[in-house]
Amino acid sequence: MNREELIKKINNFLDQSPFDDREIKTWKEKMLKMNETDLNELYNLLQEKLKILTESNQLLINIAEDIVKEQDKEIAEMPKKINFIDLPIASVAGIIKHDLAKYLKSQKTDMVILLDGYFIEAFGNNENVVDEFDMLIKAVTANNEFLDSKSRRTISQWLKLYNQSNENSRRKNIDRINFVNQSNEAKKLSKETVGYLLNLLRLYDYLLDPESVLTTINKTEEKAVTGAPRKTVSKNLSEQEKQIIDLRKIAAQYPAGSFERKAVEEEIDRITRSA
Repeated sequence: MNREELIKKINNFLDQSPFDDREIKTWKEKMLKMNETDLNELYNLLQEKLKILTESNQLLINIAEDIVKEQDKEIAEMPKKINFIDLPIASVAGIIKHDLAKYLKSQKTDMVILLDGYFIEAFGNNENVVDEFDMLIKAVTANNEFLDSKSRRTISQWLKLYNQSNENSRRKNIDRINFVNQSNEAKKLSKETVGYLLNLLRLYDYLLDPESVLTTINKTEEKAVTGAPRKTVSKNLSEQEKQIIDLRKIAAQYPAGSFERKAVEEEIDRITRSA
């Protein structure tokens, strides 16, 4: 192929290429000064560049498609908004036994708040609240779901480990934090899965303490009947203040934004609200 034919071939190639107009203009000007050998090298170079550009674009397309597929998968797996108030206790127990994991992972669902609302609403018409708590405890301790795809332990197995590490009947956020920090199994979890585990332990401790829930329900009813409840005596306030001070010292030992500090701060908020 002579020089003129090569120039014509490269011109046609550039006209059909996706290259920038300025780049095409530059190559067309430069190739007029090239010999046949240089023109052949230029043509091979431009072909290679087009191949790389096409593969890069395809890679970006594949990445974009993967992102869309992952988003669609997350939307499909996202738990639907539920309202326990309208459900019989057997249905609530079924959710906790078979479908709990996805709710523990959802940032928009707080199982403790949902159950609080359920029991406050149902209390006036139901004398078997403690029995219902027992039913839910049996459900969660029989749950064989995993907290994530890489987890080797089921929810029921995590609860068994938790009970072995701390047998207190009323455990608080600090107890849950100590468990995830000291358990060799929990140390293997990702930061995200540790958050799921803390959500699980918080729900479990809530179910183990129906008396606290009944106290909350009674306070709610007292507010509805007599207005704002009476303030607690100064002795109780003083004890609470001391507890808050101690918790703040503990919180300061953990970095801002960490699960540990967040849990301690939640405990401080709970005590403050109950004062």
